[in-house]
Amino acid sequence: KDLAKGAAPAAIEAWRTRFVRGAIARGARRTDAETLWDRVAQFAAYSYCKAHAATYGEIAYRAVCLRARWPAEFAAAVLANQAGYYERRTYIEDARRHGCPILGPDVNASAVEPSTEWVTPTQFSRDPAGSAPGRRVGVRVGLMDVRGLSQRAMQAIVASRESGGPYRSAADLLARVRLAREEAENLALTGALDSLAVNRPAALWQVHALAGGRPAGGPLFDGAAASAPCPDLEDYGPLRKLELEDHLLGMTPSANPMAVYRPAMSNGGRRMADLTAGGRGTEVTVAGVLFAERRARTKTGEFMKFISLEDETGVVEAVLLPNAYQRLGGRITTRGPYRVTGTVEDHFGAVSLLVSDLVPLGSPANPCAVV
Repeated sequence: KDLAKGAAPAAIEAWRTRFVRGAIARGARRTDAETLWDRVAQFAAYSYCKAHAATYGEIAYRAVCLRARWPAEFAAAVLANQAGYYERRTYIEDARRHGCPILGPDVNASAVEPSTEWVTPTQFSRDPAGSAPGRRVGVRVGLMDVRGLSQRAMQAIVASRESGGPYRSAADLLARVRLAREEAENLALTGALDSLAVNRPAALWQVHALAGGRPAGGPLFDGAAASAPCPDLEDYGPLRKLELEDHLLGMTPSANPMAVYRPAMSNGGRRMADLTAGGRGTEVTVAGVLFAERRARTKTGEFMKFISLEDETGVVEAVLLPNAYQRLGGRITTRGPYRVTGTVEDHFGAVSLLVSDLVPLGSPANPCAVV
């Protein structure tokens, strides 16, 4: 309270001495106690009143409990509520790392909002640890995440399915639900028609066949084209699916991007989960996708930057001090992925990287290339 009110230096020093002595008496090391006090003192410029802090703390504890015990339900609820500090893809990847299967949009399974459903081992290959999973709760991406799909179209897809049963084909879907050509194309490209076709190119071909010569923005269904045989089309590769999903969903349900990039990389570096406090002071290289960034000023007024990276196993915060930020900051222009080299730091058990080099990786077609 004295800190927040701008108390006199003598009063602050008295509280500091009292705090440090109390911490040491309870078994803490002097250096740790002094470091903790310094952090509290810095935070005094942005502090909460007791009522606000108590309410915020209660919500935080509840969220931590829900995320730890029911990760799929928690992720679906955050996405459905369109809440949270990070982009939607970040919550999907967090649930995936907690062992939750991620299921893409499906006209025969998705609700308008993201939801959960029981998933059997035959519906997915393996969990992040690589072991054979049992039946578990997965997160199903909602129709609301399909780019360009109107609210009317989402509700109509769900309503017709509930009243008339599952859709049997793309022709059946388009006969029962009035969709614009772009809406149907995006459903096909995101995998929402996978249950109605052999693969996504086949689903897209059927949409185009049914559309005939109709304009891209208009409704489509050509009954005469419904029986046209579909040619044998090769499925998209994993990287192409990631590109389409990222563009049209803002997330990649089929896989974490790094799980697909890494096998093709000549120097993929260590996985995030392998970074531990025990490696403090060692230089390592990691590769990950950017999901958060923040620029700050040092005490001397120089700019530095914090970036948060994730891969298929975990997350790490990387710090670009002023010199590194001046050299490398201009390379951070997209989500990446990036290959980052730095020294392992340990702050009270939280591992971070002090960056010495940062390289944007190439396109999905050539991830080994440097941009």
